[in-house]
Amino acid sequence: RYGPNQVSDYQARAHAELGNAYRVSDRLHEASDALAQARRFFEHGSGDMALEVRLLELEGSFAADCRQFGRASKLLLRVLDFYNRHQAFHLAGRTIIKMGLYAGYAGDFAEGIRLLEQGLALVEDGPDPDLACAASHNLILFLIDSGHFREAKKLRIVHSRHLADAGGRVNEVKFRALEGRIDSGLGNYQRAVDIFHEVRHGYEEVDRLYDAGITNLDLAAVLLLQGKSAEAAQVALEAVDIFKGLQIQREAFQAVILLRNAFEDQAATLEMVEEVAGFLRRIEIDPALRFEGQAWEGPGR
Repeated sequence: RYGPNQVSDYQARAHAELGNAYRVSDRLHEASDALAQARRFFEHGSGDMALEVRLLELEGSFAADCRQFGRASKLLLRVLDFYNRHQAFHLAGRTIIKMGLYAGYAGDFAEGIRLLEQGLALVEDGPDPDLACAASHNLILFLIDSGHFREAKKLRIVHSRHLADAGGRVNEVKFRALEGRIDSGLGNYQRAVDIFHEVRHGYEEVDRLYDAGITNLDLAAVLLLQGKSAEAAQVALEAVDIFKGLQIQREAFQAVILLRNAFEDQAATLEMVEEVAGFLRRIEIDPALRFEGQAWEGPGR
C-alpha cells in the first residue's frame, strides 16, 4: 500500500523518536543504537529532507549530551541551512541558539555570546517566550562567566521583558543568582551578599541543594572580598556539609574536600573558592572534567 520508501521513512521516524526518548531518559547507549538504526532506515527511504532535518536535530542533541559539542554544531549547520532556505526564521533562530549554547559549553564564550545574540534577535518576538527567556538567561550567564559584568548588567535590563516571565520558581531563583554574580563582579559587595542569602534560601525551598551549595561558595567569595575571613570560612564549610550529603561525582567531591582542608588550615584564598565554584558549575555540563586545582599552585590574592 505504501511502498518500501515510505515504509522506511516511517521506520526512520519511529526509531529517531525512540532514540530521543532514550536520550532524555539518560540511556545513551540505547539512544545511540536507535538513532543509528533511524539513519539506516532514512538512507533506504524517500530522502524526505524535512525528515532528515528532524533526524539531524536529534543527532545533534545526542552529540551534545555526549559532550561532543563541535560535532553537534556541525550537524545543526545543515539544519540551519534548511530553515534559512525555507525562510523559517523562528526555527532558524532556535537552531542558532542551540549552537550558541554548545559553543559556550565548549568554552568558547565569545562565539556563544555572538550566536545567542543572533538567535535571540530572530525569536524574541516569536511564539515561544520560553525560548527567548532561556536564550537571554544563557547570554547573560556567558557574559558573567567571561568576566563582562557591565555588559551582563546592561543586557539584564535590555532583556528584562523576557526574563520577567521566568516560567517557575526555580528559574526565578536562577535569574536572581545572576544578579548576585553581576553585583559581585562590579564591586557591589553588600548587595551581592544580600542577594546570595536570598538565592540560597530560594534554592533550599525548591530542594536544589547542589545549587544552594554553589551559592554558598559565591557568598564566601564576596565575604573574602570584604575582608570577612571568619564569616567566609563558616559559609564555605556549610557548603561542604551540603555537598557531603549529596551523591556528587568523585572529582567534584575531591575539589570540595581540598577547599575544606584549605579553610581548616586557614590557607583558603579567593582564587580557590572561585575555582571550586566554577568547576562545580562546569562539571554539571561535562561530567568527564578533571579538577586541576590551579589556585593551589600559586600565591593567592
